[in-house]
Amino acid sequence: MSALNPTDPVDAVVLRHITWDLDRATDAEVADRAAEYAALLPSPVATGLRHLAECAQEQHRITGGAR
Repeated sequence: MSALNPTDPVDAVVLRHITWDLDRATDAEVADRAAEYAALLPSPVATGLRHLAECAQEQHRITGGAR
């Protein structure tokens, strides 16, 4: 697999679950996930995961934490 494809039904479910998990994680959990994703070898999937973590961190910063 070279990347997660949001138009593929299976990949879309994976992305929804990762996004849902990050959206409801505590600030510390999001930071842990961001560190894990930052340590991944360069790849399109790793880049996407890092982007999701960055978005979750920004959402937490704006709203004051998890939903």
